[in-house]
Amino acid sequence: MRPPLALVTICLCAAAESVAAGEAGLTIGPQHELFLDDRAIDKTEQLSRRVVPAVKHKDNPVLVADRPWEMQGFVAFPSVCYDPQRKIFRMWYLVCNIWWSRNGAATTASAPATTTSSPASGPTTGPASAPASSSASAPASAPASAPTSASTSAPTSIPATRATSAPAVEPAALAYYRGKTSGNKVGALPMEDSAFICYAESADGLKWTKPELGLVDFQGSKKNNILLRHRGSHFDSFSVIFRADWPKPEERYVLIAFVGTWPYEAKQIAERGLKYDVAPGHYAYFSADGINWKAQGDKPVVALSLAMDRTTWSWDAKRKLFLGNWKWSEKNKRCRRQAESQDLVNWSAPRTILFPDNNDPPDAEFYGHYGFEYGSQYVGWLEVYRPGPGTIDFQLVGSRDGQNWDRVADRGALIPRGAEGAFDSTMIFAPSSPPIEQGNELWIYYEGCGQKHEHPGPHQAAIGMARMREDGFVAVEAGEAPGKLITKPLVLKGSRLFANVDASKGEFRVEVVQPDGKPLPGFEAAKALPTTVDGVNSPISWQGDPSLAPGQPLRLVFHLKSARLYSIWSQ
Repeated sequence: MRPPLALVTICLCAAAESVAAGEAGLTIGPQHELFLDDRAIDKTEQLSRRVVPAVKHKDNPVLVADRPWEMQGFVAFPSVCYDPQRKIFRMWYLVCNIWWSRNGAATTASAPATTTSSPASGPTTGPASAPASSSASAPASAPASAPTSASTSAPTSIPATRATSAPAVEPAALAYYRGKTSGNKVGALPMEDSAFICYAESADGLKWTKPELGLVDFQGSKKNNILLRHRGSHFDSFSVIFRADWPKPEERYVLIAFVGTWPYEAKQIAERGLKYDVAPGHYAYFSADGINWKAQGDKPVVALSLAMDRTTWSWDAKRKLFLGNWKWSEKNKRCRRQAESQDLVNWSAPRTILFPDNNDPPDAEFYGHYGFEYGSQYVGWLEVYRPGPGTIDFQLVGSRDGQNWDRVADRGALIPRGAEGAFDSTMIFAPSSPPIEQGNELWIYYEGCGQKHEHPGPHQAAIGMARMREDGFVAVEAGEAPGKLITKPLVLKGSRLFANVDASKGEFRVEVVQPDGKPLPGFEAAKALPTTVDGVNSPISWQGDPSLAPGQPLRLVFHLKSARLYSIWSQ
């Protein structure tokens, strides 16, 4: 049942504009117009605007760490798309074993708790068409000189993936975790196995398989779903971009990943006879099929000096540009920068686009941000980190041009953290991909973690899925008291108006007025036919079924009672 709505009156603009007749602003066409910002809104009465939380799948998490090469129990940063030709969901994700592969890390605990139960995410074998090429297909190879002091034996059991506790750790190991001491003991894995980029696929988006790709050797076998091995000390944040209309087939898939060299200092590297063959930074790979990847070059496309580790990348099809959204630090706070590039070589000067303000908690920082086109606008995921409680929340931002970003509505969490003990109870990390359209829903895949950000031991993380209605990011809503929204002058491209609206417990009407506020004949409030259903594609009509004149400046007046409005469009 819908919770009671606050019967409040809000004004979404400081004052109503004084608009002369014939003056027009925003154009409303077939692309859906969301109410993320005030661009279309002049004023409101008895309405509220809020982020509508997505609904988590009842069987979350949908993908967990359950393979020997996922021994730390940490799978993260999903990039997900739907392949309409093969009719499958495709997921690229990060496996991180860095705690157990720090050569020299001293620990009082053995490997993580293990289980011998059957894998939760399906069989290890994939479809018959899965590639099985040699390791030469994977451009990122192990370091030139393998660690001499690390154990090379693989764990024989699979780590538990839903545990929220971690092994006890000696102070010396904690210091080494940040690269401060060399130590004497060895980890459970060699350094080159500290992180992988892996692949999974699903017919329904819920049950995922991890196909044997035959690309990368792990402990003497290529029977795994590993796509890439790093050439430094670890992989971190990455994004996969699919450009269906790109003229070069071999570059339709783009993967950009952070390759790091911490926590090792020069002393530790020399002591172990190791040598990184890359500089820390962000590296690009291209692929025709999303499986076999070729490195763009041997240098980072963006150096570590310009962008830190929690970085995401997307493709702006409108402007034919790559968007780099980079973690940065200003005034001792994490914030977000952005730069653009046509070729992944030449980048615009990075600009700070999101920084905590006075409406955020005093300790708030911005950890991650990913932006994508949606309807007539851009939508962005924003990770808000609070060092005090060690939590990360998943909020929304919006943009009209893909460059300038604003916070949205009441800044509520799009995917709230789970209850105590849940896999996502403490941190929610946003995906590095847009939501997947499924019927009248949007599916969002996210990373959940049960430990605090500064937890001293290994983090466990898994991937969950949450659903929301089409266009359902933000709702303008009214309770039992009737509410009203008056738009600024608009121009419609089409003669028919549509709305995504839930009026199943009330009603929704639209009247049309001229820019000066005078009623448009035939479209007065008294002639507006009510919408009383919950529909993502509800036609708006008036008595006599008149058609609107495309290109004519007008204002729309929305009347809501016990209803939610998500978007409008014309065609």
